[in-house]
Formats: sequence, C-alpha cells, structure tokens
Amino acid sequence: MTGAPRDRAEPALQRVPDSPDGVSAPPENPAAVAVPRERRLDQGPAPEEPATRPPTVELPPVDTPVLRTMVAERKDVSVLIVRAQLSTEDGDSDPERIDEAAENAATVIREEVECLGGTVAASIGPIWLALFGVPRTGEDDAERAVHAAMTIRDRLGVAASPAGSATAAARGVSIQAAVATGEALVRYQPDRGEVPPSVNGALLDECHTLLSLTPVGEIRVCDDTRRATEFAVTYHRGDSSPGWQVGGFRQEYVALHAVPVIDREYDLDVLRGLLQRTRHQATPHLVTVLGEPGIGKTRFIMEFERRVAANPEAVRLLVVRSRPVIGEEPLEVLYDLVASCCGILRGDSAETARAKLTATVERLVESEEERQWMRTCLHPLLDAEVCASTRVAVGDALAAARQLLAEIAGRGPLVVVFEDLHWADDVLVDFVEDLAPSVGSLPLLVIATTRPELLKRRPEWGSGIRHGLTLTLEPISDAAIDRLLEFLMSTTAGGLNTSAGGLLEALLEGAGDDPGARRAQLRRILASGSASLRDERCGPGAGGAHTAAPDLCLPRSAGHPYR
Repeated sequence: MTGAPRDRAEPALQRVPDSPDGVSAPPENPAAVAVPRERRLDQGPAPEEPATRPPTVELPPVDTPVLRTMVAERKDVSVLIVRAQLSTEDGDSDPERIDEAAENAATVIREEVECLGGTVAASIGPIWLALFGVPRTGEDDAERAVHAAMTIRDRLGVAASPAGSATAAARGVSIQAAVATGEALVRYQPDRGEVPPSVNGALLDECHTLLSLTPVGEIRVCDDTRRATEFAVTYHRGDSSPGWQVGGFRQEYVALHAVPVIDREYDLDVLRGLLQRTRHQATPHLVTVLGEPGIGKTRFIMEFERRVAANPEAVRLLVVRSRPVIGEEPLEVLYDLVASCCGILRGDSAETARAKLTATVERLVESEEERQWMRTCLHPLLDAEVCASTRVAVGDALAAARQLLAEIAGRGPLVVVFEDLHWADDVLVDFVEDLAPSVGSLPLLVIATTRPELLKRRPEWGSGIRHGLTLTLEPISDAAIDRLLEFLMSTTAGGLNTSAGGLLEALLEGAGDDPGARRAQLRRILASGSASLRDERCGPGAGGAHTAAPDLCLPRSAGHPYR
C-alpha cells in the first residue's frame, strides 16, 4: 500500500573488501543504517548488538590445474617387444593359477627391463613393449635392450628337455623377443617419470615384423642393433628371414662380469666358513641369502661358485632355479636337480638320460632294492610327457631326490643352491627347508636365495633349524663403487686386462663424466648375474656334468642353452 510504513527496514548491502569472491554482505551493525527518526521511534528500542562477532568462514583455496608438458621428438631409441605366451596344454586351466602365472611373468619382465635402465611403455595380453633411451639416449641402449631380452628368456623361457621342447613348453611360458634400434617419434613428459612414454613410426613396425619371424625361444634383432652390440653378443642368420638371431655373450664380455664383486667380502667369508665347518664337522647347514630385486643375489652366488671352483679341495656344487611358470614346481626343479647329479645334458635323448641316471644310482647305492626304488621314483622325471600328465608321485620323487643328494654328500662335501626360492610352491619350499636337517651327519651345505616375499609368506622360515643362518645383502655403497671404478680405469690405462678393461671403457663411455651415471652403470654390471652369463662361463653346452660321474657335478641353471 502506498505510503504505508514497513515493519522493518532492509539493511543496505556493503562490499566486503577482504571477501575472497568479492560478494557484498550486510553491514556489521544493522542499527547504524540510515533510517528516519520517526520510524526508529515507532519500532521501539533497537535490538541489542551481539557481544561477539560471528566467526568468518574462510573458503579453501582452489587448486589451479598444472598443465604438464608433453615432449614429442625424433630420437635414437632401442625398442624391445616380448611375447610371453602362457600355455595350458597340460590340462591346468584353473583361472586363478593362470592369472597368477601371468602376473608373475609381468613382474619378471618389468623387473628385468627396469633393472637394465629401460621403461615398460605398454602391454596388451602377452605382448610387452619396452623402450631404452628415453628420456636420455645412451651409447649402450641397444646392448641393454638385448641383455634384457636374454635375461627375460632365461627366467621365463622353458628349458629344453630330453622329450622335446614342444612338450616342455606346454608346462610353462613360450618366449619370443625382438629388438630394433634407430630413430623414432617418441612422446614423453620429462618432469613425470611415472608416465610411460609412447613410440610410433617405422621402427616400431620393423620390430613387430621381426617378432613375427622369430621362433619360440629365440631373439631376433635388426641390423643396426647387431652392429651396436656385436662387441658383446654373437649372432647368426638362422634362415633367410630379415634380422639376426641372438647367439650368446662373447667371452670377453663375460670376462667383464667375472670382475669380483665388491662390498661382499664379509658375506662371502661367512659362506666360506660355513662350507669349511660343514666339511670338517659333517654338519649340514641351511643358508638363506635374502635381498631385494636387483641387489645382486645371483651375482653373489656366481662369485661364491668361482671361489669354490678355485679351491684345491674338491667340492661338488649344484645350482637350480625356480621360475614363475604354470605347473613347473616342483617337477621342473627336481628334473634340473637330478640332471645335475647324473650329468644329463640338455641335448640328451630320453634313453641316454635314463642310462645316465641308472649308472649314477648303481654307482652310489649298494642295495638292489633301494636302487630299484630310486629308479622307479626318478625315471618319470626324465619323461616330459609323463611329467606334463602329472602322473608322477611328487612325494616319492622328492624322497628319492633327497636320498640321491645324501648319497653324493656321503662321498664328499656337497653344496646345493636353490635360486629364486620365492617363486617356488609350498611343496618345494618344504623340501628345501627340510633338506639339511633330514640327511643326518653329512657335509651338505644348502643355500637358498630369495626375496623378502618368502618371509612374508613363511614368517617362520628356517626358525626351527639348528644350523640355519640368514644373510641379508645390502646395497653396495657409493664409496666401494668409486674405489672399483678408480681401480678398473687405472687398470685400463695401464694396458692390463685388455679384454675386460677395454669393454668396461666402452660401456662407461655412455655415462660421460657424471659420477652418478657411472655408478649406476657399474651397479648394473655388478648386479647382473643372469643364467646366460653362468652358462657362457661354464662353456658351450654347460648345464650339467660331461659324464655321469657324480664327482664331476657342475653348476646347472634352468635357462636357454645359448649357442
């Protein structure tokens, strides 16, 4: 109604200078608003002002998104493509076991690539793509890519067996790999290493083509990769297809890896002392060598092997390795163990393998009844088709293998090394843990290398063993690395050790003068201890004794026999 007085005056809005959003708010004292005097009298006394001012609520700051820079450039890189095909032809179609084996294979591929300075860029199904030379190009990118392919094949590939590779492959992972080196279009974020790079162009197509031409169990490389790595790796044509098949490491490259390990002398002295104690007191021992991935457990064992071999007192030494494949454990490891004891070579036929096993058992065991029992339990291990059909009594085979080791240890000191025990199933883990306490008073030293995962899975591992010890390998210190670098480079300058020294100089050249890069490069060399290097050091065809005599047992690893 026109001219009618209002019940209450609307306070005027004022601008609040400190307001983050600039929104106007009512004045602090509503009574101070300019209102006619008569209206104030009609409304009665003004309301009392609050004693305290209500707290001001501050709005949280809004994060402004930071745009990351994606760099796209053409640069020299080495591309590695691996096909790790799981096979279930042995009838094991349990989805959980297949998924577990696939996850284990993925872990191995990622570990080996990253350990050698590469980056896993992508994966889809059984295909894995890795890049070497991103973001920084190095002189040894191609060499590291080929080395990664070889170690992946060592750890995941199925060893040849007397019954033929086709049946053996049915129980594990078939590996094919290809490496191509050249210029490619690479996209990456320099300030975000966790974001995988991508690659496109003709180089990727060339690598795909090489992979399609690569037989199972082989590695094929392009011409540029061969030229960049022929100082360290041997190659052969194989067939008329493009590319070159990897043969193996050159002996002078292996000589570099024969450089003694550093910062491990006290740990090696502990093993040496336990071996002496085992020898002189006929007391079995279990030693667990514990360490993170890439710390150098295999290289540490290789150095111990070298020192055992240089010792004038005869010691038999056997090495077997667990692998993360379907259906392998414990039969594949038992096969490797028995083959090492009996001198069975990878190329031996099933008949030859059985003959060597029979000759070894007859030489070691006096009782005909016990001979027959051991042959009955162990012969099926030498037949891949029988193993694949799971018709082997695992308990009997384990008992017979334990007895075979006890018979060998009864004739002289015996060292048995189980590498990568964290991959083994519970049956094999129990076998290894009980091996030393179950053989009685014999000079047997059992060494198990493993990652900390085993202790998470078996917290009481080795705790009930009277003569048990755990050696934890720590990272090699920078000071020790620098001392070794200084010694090796001075040796090279003086003209000594020309094969290893010259190769070391070439490998370290890509690191420039940056001390951190040189240390990282040498750490990779010192930590490397793939089965391929062990096979090359043992000579062509290494993988067991050259005769069936147990006195000639040599280290044997479950890996691909390089030619």
